[in-house]
Amino acid sequence: MKRIPLEFVKAALRDGTAPPSFVSNFLERKYTENATERRELIVLNIAYTVYSAAIETTISATTTFFYVMATHPEAQRKAQERSMALYREVLRYQPPAPIGVAHALSEDDTYNGYFIPKGATMLGNIWAMMRDEKKYPDPEDFKPERFFDANGELNGDDKVLAYGFGRRIWVGKHIANATLWITFASIITCFDIRKAKDEHGNEVNGEYEDEGLIIHKKPFKCSISPRSDQARRLVEDAVTLWMQSATCVRESGCRDYDFTID
Repeated sequence: MKRIPLEFVKAALRDGTAPPSFVSNFLERKYTENATERRELIVLNIAYTVYSAAIETTISATTTFFYVMATHPEAQRKAQERSMALYREVLRYQPPAPIGVAHALSEDDTYNGYFIPKGATMLGNIWAMMRDEKKYPDPEDFKPERFFDANGELNGDDKVLAYGFGRRIWVGKHIANATLWITFASIITCFDIRKAKDEHGNEVNGEYEDEGLIIHKKPFKCSISPRSDQARRLVEDAVTLWMQSATCVRESGCRDYDFTID
């Protein structure tokens, strides 16, 4: 995940086909600025972290969102009428990393009568925490309304455990928070998401992978349709602008648009 993408970018730079990106910009400046090996290592580690987050946890949460919207039309309808706590419930319902990342005890400890020595590796069961029936009744049900109080306002349960905890908490949680929230809000504003049907007219369901540190939805189909002509035009205009910008970067290397194509 570090070496192969780096070699790809280096080859594209040699061929003159590399679009502007975090790594290619650094490599272009590397020799003129006498960059140190430590700086190069930092750049590669950042690129690796961003890349792995995008293809793993972010994709896991986004596919869960599409799935629950297709299978819970009433929750989708309520969210379209009024902002709902979809973000919190998606990450509670299917946390992308159900057991988080490994922690190590900095000193001897005792928990519920169990002695845990210093240096022991511990994994926090985020999955179980998010399915604590005392805090989340009917935990297997997708219910965004569980995050509202009696007055219909968001309650104080705003700590998303999907990002972990302690010193090993995911440092990218703030950008992930903003990215996922605006993604969910934009999609349900512009589209209706429904279950797809097979050739016999039967609704198609899907399952989750049950192995690995990151859970993923198995491939599934759904029906996605614009909610209005205005929404359709908005999306079509955005796609047109993106394609024009991509062509500009590929063919002339212009930097009039503030984005990166990888």
